[in-house]
Amino acid sequence: MKLLNARAYICLGLVSIVSTSLLAASFPGLVPDRQAAIREGRLALAESVAASSAAFLSSSEPQRLEDVLRFVQKRNPDLRSIGLRSREGRLAFAAGEHARSWRGVDSGEATDGQLQVTLYAGNQPRATRRCASTPSSRRACRASCTRR
Repeated sequence: MKLLNARAYICLGLVSIVSTSLLAASFPGLVPDRQAAIREGRLALAESVAASSAAFLSSSEPQRLEDVLRFVQKRNPDLRSIGLRSREGRLAFAAGEHARSWRGVDSGEATDGQLQVTLYAGNQPRATRRCASTPSSRRACRASCTRR
């Protein structure tokens, strides 16, 4: 007794070949990882803003740093807030709803949408800049970057 005709068997065979090829290509990383690309883009943004922030912290006009951080927050819709904390941990500047968006990196509630960058003036830590973005996944992780 014949259950399926030849077309159905050919279709099932092609579907099996395509799904096996996709799975085999995903293991060595041949299929693009969207969430990894988002994390890399956020890290690149955080590094470039950290470099300009360090330059503005060394200048005599800290108001310009606030203008730059507000501009960056406005231009990136996924960036929910930016906070700048002094060496002592006091919040010196916040753009967006930073108190509500930021979860402590050490608390275990941090997501991959949070970046914390220590800003240096010379060899001394000067401030900590924190960015909270829309998480690209629900998986919690520690996203911390320190540059000198």
